Amino acid sequence: EAAMYVVSTRSIEEAMNIFTEGLEPVVSWQEMIT
Repeated sequence: EAAMYVVSTRSIEEAMNIFTEGLEPVVSWQEMIT
């Protein structure tokens, strides 16, 4: 159970990192347009 918890939280952190990294170019792109 503990191992599964660590794996799930780690995957969530990685997913959030990928998500925020994917958002950064979009946000800067929108700022350039406006």
